[in-house]
Amino acid sequence: LLGLLDLLAQRTVPYPFANLANSGAVWALAAFALGTCGHRPAWKATASGVVLLLVAVESYYLSAVIIQRDSTSTLWSASTRIWLILAVLIGAVFGAAGASAHSPNLWVRAAAAALVGLAFLAEAVYTVRGSAHPFGFSDHIHQTAIIDAGLAVLLPLAILTLHRRRQRPGPTI
Repeated sequence: LLGLLDLLAQRTVPYPFANLANSGAVWALAAFALGTCGHRPAWKATASGVVLLLVAVESYYLSAVIIQRDSTSTLWSASTRIWLILAVLIGAVFGAAGASAHSPNLWVRAAAAALVGLAFLAEAVYTVRGSAHPFGFSDHIHQTAIIDAGLAVLLPLAILTLHRRRQRPGPTI
């Protein structure tokens, strides 16, 4: 559903939020979230993240063929193959990070949460640097960058809060 929802959100959600639909950081967050499900071993979380993003890339392009009448050649074009390679890399990293969010070690959990924040921060910086007017905030691109920057701070805090480990008191005598 991720690929289909991405395409539909780009067409229906108002901007600047529609830009988030096609956000690499949001897709990485989906792999992370899947990796956090069920306290599974890291290798299963990694594989789940990879499969999720591979299927999402192809379902995005298939949805574009069906909804927008794009050419079927987009299903295996050069740009699609690049996205599939990125899906493997990002799915593996963020799926494993999602599994690490359950670690008993606070530093491991913090690193996993920080990875999500860094993805959104990198996207915000990339968005602003790629803009024709890097210092003006009048268009949806810069508004999206501000939202990405906010998510870069809020999401790691939410992840750490959701996956915190409580100290269990030792046995009482």
